[in-house]
Amino acid sequence: MVLATNSRCLAYHGPLLYEAKILMSYDPSKRGSKAKVEDGLPPTVEIGNVVNTHKRKRGPRASLPAAGATPDGDDSNDKNRHFSPKEGKPDVPADLADENEDKICYYVHYKGWKNTWDEWVGEERVLALNEDNIKLQKELKAAALAAAKKGKDFDALAPPEALSETASPAPTTKRKSMASKDSPAEGPRPVKRRGGLAALEDLEKEDDYLKRKEIALVVPDKLKAQLVDDWEFVTKDHQLVGLPRKVTVVDILKEFKKEAEAKYRPGSADADILNEVVSGIKLYFDRSLGSILLYRFEREQYLQITQSPDHSNKTMSEVYGAEHLLRLFVSLPGLIAMTNMDAQSVAVLKEHLEDFVRFLSTHQKTYFLKEAYTNASPAYEALSKGL
Repeated sequence: MVLATNSRCLAYHGPLLYEAKILMSYDPSKRGSKAKVEDGLPPTVEIGNVVNTHKRKRGPRASLPAAGATPDGDDSNDKNRHFSPKEGKPDVPADLADENEDKICYYVHYKGWKNTWDEWVGEERVLALNEDNIKLQKELKAAALAAAKKGKDFDALAPPEALSETASPAPTTKRKSMASKDSPAEGPRPVKRRGGLAALEDLEKEDDYLKRKEIALVVPDKLKAQLVDDWEFVTKDHQLVGLPRKVTVVDILKEFKKEAEAKYRPGSADADILNEVVSGIKLYFDRSLGSILLYRFEREQYLQITQSPDHSNKTMSEVYGAEHLLRLFVSLPGLIAMTNMDAQSVAVLKEHLEDFVRFLSTHQKTYFLKEAYTNASPAYEALSKGL
């Protein structure tokens, strides 16, 4: 029996089961994708949790809800998911693996995960959401915990939003698998999967994490409008930010630090905290760029950059600029929620982060330039679609 589109289910990801939502289903006997997604729905900004529910207007700027807002309380992209066929196979989804074309499959969104983890899975990986299967889900988690306590290698993939280190999802194309050499073009950065006690800690903290509240960063309206423009340039106009940027993330952080440290006595505790915050922003940017800061259309460019000998010794903060750095501040509240910082430390960090956001706003005309975006070539567009 084919499960209904938009219904809830349990789906295997690694050896564990996670609650998921079925966004589309594929039945080879009917040679079609049962996508209950209507065209013409407002576009959804794919970065973090900021959602743009307005179509582009060349008059007044479209507005964004406050950072942290999510559509219908979920981070699924069903409002922005449209059926795209494979070349020469009009009834087969473009991103469905060849080996799955002859079996029932579901395009699922894992509850609480970023939509970059949405994927087609075979029906053998999907279970109905009922009491028996929920019991199985709990038993699998308990078995994983027991294995971790005994020091056995545990290869479970806990939800990516719950881990401080994560493994990347299985690539669906050859080009995506090439990206696994460095940070992937889709999904979190590739690091060694955690086993033993580390995996145990991940699982035990998973429930606690989901209960945490994100901090609310104040983002000026003109930077929210900047995010809307950025999203439209890339996803609607198929433009790319020229790389490497003349003024990089590293350059911007240096300018901010130079301006901010004038308020503090050299060597003071406040000056030390400022240094840590600046270093932390750079670290977060370098580690999260390939996983959560790119639109799909930009991933081929990222792949080319990471494989270029000219940039082999550079971090991403030495290549990318303000456009991608601003996207980080949409996701930072959720990333900070994954840490174990106490309330006082979070309050201090929040103050410095908002100082930096105001700095970006003050220097918007310097760092955010429309001419930084250029039209992608037809060859690039073909590569980005995996043709």
